[in-house]
Amino acid sequence: MAGPTYPPAGPGYGPATGVAYQPPRQPPTSGLAIAAFVVAFFSGLVGLILGIVARRQIRRDGTRGDGFAVAAIAIGTVRLVLEIAVAGYLIAGLATGTVAGESSEEAVASVPATGPFAAGTCAGSDGASEGAGSTVDCSEPHVLEVVGTTAGDVSSAAQECSRQVADIADATPGIPAHRADAIALMVGPDPVACVIIFTDGDVTGSVVDGTLAPAS
Repeated sequence: MAGPTYPPAGPGYGPATGVAYQPPRQPPTSGLAIAAFVVAFFSGLVGLILGIVARRQIRRDGTRGDGFAVAAIAIGTVRLVLEIAVAGYLIAGLATGTVAGESSEEAVASVPATGPFAAGTCAGSDGASEGAGSTVDCSEPHVLEVVGTTAGDVSSAAQECSRQVADIADATPGIPAHRADAIALMVGPDPVACVIIFTDGDVTGSVVDGTLAPAS
């Protein structure tokens, strides 16, 4: 007598293969996005650019890390704005002590780098041209002299120095060709020295005490 027959097993009842279930692999995190996030703390412009490039790469490749890229863009933008503001402040600071039409480098080169800055301080022509000379006795040939000091912002200091030089020049008959300068100081109680510069060459004596004369 034949035994019972059964229908063949369906596709869902195949023999066990012994392979464990593995979830789908997640795409890797974009290294560029991570780098952009880190760099943004040190350079706003570079971090911003890397963040934008990383977002485009993520959308194209399907990688992860969009949050890092967005954060890099945000941090980079804020830092870039701050960097621009600081740069503008520093540039404005470099202009301290100049008169209209002069650069701060020209102004610094107009006075000796060392020595007192009281009224009646003189500097020789070599020191003025090189910007690193020392003061000289006003009885020796020189091309500039400190006539006073003042304080305030760039504009007000320059105006005050021009006034001081004009007043003392008006009281000096036959004064040689000259111009005023406002020089930012790094020492002393007053931040700006008012300087008269003789543009036609060396003089001797002091404009402050009235002994000024052309150099022989």
